[in-house]
Amino acid sequence: SVQYYELLFTQAYWDAAQKVYPEEADFKKAYGIATKLLDGLGTLDDVYKLAAKSKQQKINDTRLPAAAVKDAALEKMFVDAFNKYQSEGFKGTAIKAVVMSEDWSILRHEITGIVTGRARRAVIVYKGADGKCYLTGNFFIHQEYVGNSFSNAATSPYMIIGSQEMLCE
Repeated sequence: SVQYYELLFTQAYWDAAQKVYPEEADFKKAYGIATKLLDGLGTLDDVYKLAAKSKQQKINDTRLPAAAVKDAALEKMFVDAFNKYQSEGFKGTAIKAVVMSEDWSILRHEITGIVTGRARRAVIVYKGADGKCYLTGNFFIHQEYVGNSFSNAATSPYMIIGSQEMLCE
């Protein structure tokens, strides 16, 4: 709706400009373009209906991506890490993880090159407190390198950028 009001403002601006400067053909042309765009959109109610339809279509079209690896134990590690570290912020509980990276990425100290840990990427489907299902953007887990092996505990040190509502089916 903000863009709709900006377009109304633009139309009014060029309407006034062409009245003050009737000899400027570009002002009349700009007014015509804004008017044509508004006519195409219809009323503000029409814009809201189109937005709702587009949103519902995006929800209907959102699907799980193909997994790079299928590993039940690894998927559970992602689900558990989401529920432990991200559940409160996203106001939801993970119900499925899809592993998106073929293997672990080894993390090293930037100066010494010593292995410090490893990370892996997935996307998470979670059910929100509102009862709707959502698909996250990339979700990473991290395991510290301790002694001669990686710890069993997986943390979630990286922020998740957004999520998209999807059908729970």
